[in-house]
Amino acid sequence: SLDALKQGWLHKKGGGSSTLSRRNWKKRWFVLRQSRLMYFENDTVVPPKDFLGLSLGRRRVPCLQTVGLQA
Repeated sequence: SLDALKQGWLHKKGGGSSTLSRRNWKKRWFVLRQSRLMYFENDTVVPPKDFLGLSLGRRRVPCLQTVGLQA
């Protein structure tokens, strides 16, 4: 996308919350735009599955693994 600061594939840890659920790593397409990090099922599906609102400063997100980001 033209207005994306960065975009690319990352692995996102699943959100299972029960004691028997698995928290598998899933490959998702991420797009960073201004103060919002959005993720999608793949690089062609719209709308996003969810997003993270980012405030000023740096954030460390331990539930993400880099696959390959594009400028």
